[in-house]
Amino acid sequence: MSGLDLVRTAYVIGGTPPWVAGAGTFIDELIAVAGGVNVFSDLGELYAPVSREELVRREVDVYLTTRGSGVDRAALRASPLRELGPSVELPGPHLGAAAREVARALHPEVFP
Repeated sequence: MSGLDLVRTAYVIGGTPPWVAGAGTFIDELIAVAGGVNVFSDLGELYAPVSREELVRREVDVYLTTRGSGVDRAALRASPLRELGPSVELPGPHLGAAAREVARALHPEVFP
């Protein structure tokens, strides 16, 4: 995605404490293909719980989650939370559409 700034992104799966996607996951790859950088790529685990404080401490431009995940918006700092369709969490034949959906969430000015 040349010409676009990388968007610092956290993918929050949900739960208490909230779980996030780390490096090596297909969600991490979707974020990279869509022009983002996963702020939790240093977890050392594919998916892991993080404290609410850690969600806020990281410099996040956009939080992503799926609709209906129950992520507590009050737990996030002022960065927007963008909800995606549930197919984003299912690797398979719809990954192209999922990548497009993530790109639209990260760069709405380019993908209206």
